Amino acid sequence: MPRRRWKSPEASLIQAGGWLGPNEVIVPRADCLYRRLHFPGIPQSQRSAALGLAAARLAPEPGALHVARWQGEVAHVWILPAADAAGWDENESMVVETAILPLPTEQDGERLIRLQRGFEGQIWRAGVLAASRWWDSPPTAATWQVFLRAGSVAIDSAARAPSPLELSLQPEPWGQSEARLAWTPAQLERLFWRVVVASVAFLFGWQMLAWAVWSFSTVSQDLALASVRSASAPLIAARERAETARDRMIALTALKAGPVDYVLMADARRLLPEETRVTTWFRDDSRLRLEVQAPAGDPRVFVQAFREHPLLSSVVANPLDGGLMQLDVDLEAAPVEPGLAP
Repeated sequence: MPRRRWKSPEASLIQAGGWLGPNEVIVPRADCLYRRLHFPGIPQSQRSAALGLAAARLAPEPGALHVARWQGEVAHVWILPAADAAGWDENESMVVETAILPLPTEQDGERLIRLQRGFEGQIWRAGVLAASRWWDSPPTAATWQVFLRAGSVAIDSAARAPSPLELSLQPEPWGQSEARLAWTPAQLERLFWRVVVASVAFLFGWQMLAWAVWSFSTVSQDLALASVRSASAPLIAARERAETARDRMIALTALKAGPVDYVLMADARRLLPEETRVTTWFRDDSRLRLEVQAPAGDPRVFVQAFREHPLLSSVVANPLDGGLMQLDVDLEAAPVEPGLAP
């Protein structure tokens, strides 16, 4: 939507428009000269050049500007004098007040319109503006009759000017623009830079949005992990207790894997001669060492005593000083079921 304002020292705004829309200046009909031109048979591509040449010939002085609206092969030209055109901003498009008034409801007819300044009489034929004239005050009956006769309208001597119509400005002007593009090059350049700024802002906003989504997802994931950890803490503790208990059971089970000391000690005491006294008992896994005090100093007596025992049969006897005898047994030499005794 274009941003519109009146061409006046106060530059009163009548339509805010959009940020990307063009700027339009509405020129009052009172400041323009109207001419109606007919270009029969001229191709669409050549109309702008032909109109420029014709408008230059119609200009009352050098430096005047013109704006036109096309209805078929008819060009409606409004010429703005050089004094009013001085200092014109090419970033703004010029629209004449008449061109953005509503079209008449009838295809043929005459009407009198109250404008921002003054009054305009119009004659329409087949939906095309046939004649236009401006007055600073409502026309008299004689003035109105002259206007109608100039437009080839049959009237009688009693014809009077109709009551002026109060019309509101329309969003879009009627007819077609003289330019192929609705915007000037300067307006297109400004639009380009606005699009560039908007694109940069969009990309920056997209990155910020992506960062915000990523941060939110990270926080959500951390909270979810913390919740899972809190919920699984009892399970983890129970598993650790179960593993500890399992290790203890394995250790206790391992105690039954080999022969029990008190069974071995009872068997050794039973097999030793009656005069023999055990002074030392030491066991390291499968290695057993015991020292005995016995009057007999022959190692063969002790080897012979353990010869039939399934675990102690590998005994090696070595005499020591003081009447002691050292007996070394390798319990793995003859493995048996746990707790087995002869």
